[in-house]
Amino acid sequence: MILRKTFPLFAALLLGTAMQAQPHNSSTEVKAETSSQSVLDIIYKVNRYWQSTHPQPGWAFWDVAAYHTGNMEVYSLTRDTAFRKYSEDWAAYNQWKGAKSNNPADWKHTYGERDEYVLFGDWQICFQTYLDLYHLQPSAQKIARAKEVMEYQMSTARNDYWWWADGLYMVMPVMTKLYNTTGNPLYLEKMQAYFQHANSIMYDEEAGLYYRDAKYVYPKHKSVNGKKDFWARGDGWVFAALAKVIKGLPATAPNRSFYVQRFRRMAQAIKEAQQTEGYWTRSMLDPAHAPGPESSGTAFFTYGLLWGMNNGILDKKDYLPTAQVAWNYLTQTALQPDGKIGYVQPIGERAIPGQVVDKNSTSPFGVGAFLLAACEMYRWQNNTLNHDRDGYRLVWSDEFNHHGAPDTTKWGYEKGFVRNEEWQWYQPENAACRDGQLVIEARREQKPNPGYTAGSRDWRRKRPNIEYTAACLLTRGKGSWLYGRFEMRGRISIKDGIWPAWWTLGNDKPWPGNGEIDIMEYYRGKLLANIACLGPDRKAEWFSNTFAIDSLGGEKWASQFHVWRMDWTAEYIALFVDDVLLNKVPLDKLNNKDGSGFNPFRQPHYMLLNLAIGGMNGGDASKTTFPQQFEVDYVRVYQRK
Repeated sequence: MILRKTFPLFAALLLGTAMQAQPHNSSTEVKAETSSQSVLDIIYKVNRYWQSTHPQPGWAFWDVAAYHTGNMEVYSLTRDTAFRKYSEDWAAYNQWKGAKSNNPADWKHTYGERDEYVLFGDWQICFQTYLDLYHLQPSAQKIARAKEVMEYQMSTARNDYWWWADGLYMVMPVMTKLYNTTGNPLYLEKMQAYFQHANSIMYDEEAGLYYRDAKYVYPKHKSVNGKKDFWARGDGWVFAALAKVIKGLPATAPNRSFYVQRFRRMAQAIKEAQQTEGYWTRSMLDPAHAPGPESSGTAFFTYGLLWGMNNGILDKKDYLPTAQVAWNYLTQTALQPDGKIGYVQPIGERAIPGQVVDKNSTSPFGVGAFLLAACEMYRWQNNTLNHDRDGYRLVWSDEFNHHGAPDTTKWGYEKGFVRNEEWQWYQPENAACRDGQLVIEARREQKPNPGYTAGSRDWRRKRPNIEYTAACLLTRGKGSWLYGRFEMRGRISIKDGIWPAWWTLGNDKPWPGNGEIDIMEYYRGKLLANIACLGPDRKAEWFSNTFAIDSLGGEKWASQFHVWRMDWTAEYIALFVDDVLLNKVPLDKLNNKDGSGFNPFRQPHYMLLNLAIGGMNGGDASKTTFPQQFEVDYVRVYQRK
């Protein structure tokens, strides 16, 4: 990332078609033989089957809206625009509303499928997807109804809006998403009050599970064998809701620890109730009440368990076997050859003895639950098992699964005009976490340069104004590592003048003697993989490979998320994108050429993530439309066990 001269390639890489990454739906795609790829194939198979067999948008009620929560999770993972459009068309068809009555005097919160049941949570789950779509392309009308309804609801004195277990999934994530969108703390306060009411009428402390609603509380209601009757899909709704709530809560939220504790207690109870075949029966503690497999509850439980492990809430030693056998059921029994998800109990509110649930039983909410579970299984396989296989363990990560500013225990910031005569002024406010991603934004905005000095020859001081802003995050002083596997999943802009990078610098000695590794760098139509040490002329000696972005697929390639990786050992540094080798240099070639014998790559390095504009290498951004973004799904560091 630091200013360099152009040097010949260190090695010519004959990448051919393997380097020409294609979107997932391309018939020319080169597939990696990995377990994560097989999960991704399943995701596409299931979602394409559903969408092709259900081309009409459907209403905004809970059964269809629950599917869209799964579809949006798939879009978050794949960034496939066809999936996003399916939900956008549905939202537009429903006018970005749930129940459509415009007279609050008529609004009801009890069960109802007509337009006056605006305060009934089954009409509010659609707001989850509307909010997700809003953050992809903000427009006030997308969330106007969500804010109107929820603000009215919070203005009332009652706390009994969530009187059934399903309602927790329908609305709790709406509250956290609206909090993160508006910053209004009342959303979190009311969520806690409503949840406490739900706990008071549905939660069984001894079992660690929820009854579907007050009608089914033991001993007033019993299973056919006189046991407590916990409906699997009902507890699945709650468990999945808690995962989504914890994901959306700031780390400092007052009640976060309470939600985590409740999530863990439920996980323990869920694990104990699993059948040996991997599924959960409809009556969780009385398998004989309504025997046989059921997919919607099982999928929600699988989603929650995998999400908990992926995010460090649950210990894999305790829960991986449970999640794995559940996944085996979902893919070997529930999943049909054509992509249909079977064994989904029809719409209802309890486990019904004698009800037929078979391979032809499917529903949109069951498909949505399956997709949620599949996305988390993909993350587990891709992020954990592949590294375990290669002998690595995770030692540091940022998943960006909160909303707001990046975690200051992990990241600091560069500020001002820094290097390479770049156009941007670095400032922390151009970096934010939202919807599970870090977004670094380059903006065109003018303000006075506080360091301006008339007549100065220093490029940083002779500019009277700041014309552009962006952000550079770094782990210096907070995290540095010697050797390991470094991985980042991100999406870059390749517009004129835009210069994104993910790179490292050594802790000791001034540049270039401290060593630089550009794991990901792009500017002026080229993707670069660079390593630099101190050369014999006391300038940087570069070991670089450069690839024309057009050879990868150009804008189509750049519209997708990709995984950049560095494998750094005592013998070599190897740089990859999407598992394709870009550059590999033996460490013995990387000693500084000043006679000291110092090798800057045998010392710890810290990481930087930045989005630069213009300057000596970036190109001309004057005709580029702003803002531009560098989106980061995660950054992880693994080291040998």
